[in-house]
Amino acid sequence: MPSSAPPQPVLKNLPSQKEKRRLNMSRKFSTTMDDLQTAMFSAGQKLNEITGYSDIEALKKSIEQQGIFLSFFLLRVFFKPFVT
Repeated sequence: MPSSAPPQPVLKNLPSQKEKRRLNMSRKFSTTMDDLQTAMFSAGQKLNEITGYSDIEALKKSIEQQGIFLSFFLLRVFFKPFVT
């Protein structure tokens, strides 16, 4: 009869094994957080498109630029007579 080797005890609490598990969990967590961040960014963009927020922000920026142009124009028109 062939003799079978006794089963080796499974040591799970060695520092190197703990560090390996910690590293694996850290990588999984980082990957999950990256995926979640990407999904949240995409969802935010879609929500802005659906609600029209992106269009409203573009309109606000355009109005602000027109206001700056108008202010410059008015200053030039009203103060030009005083410049020699």
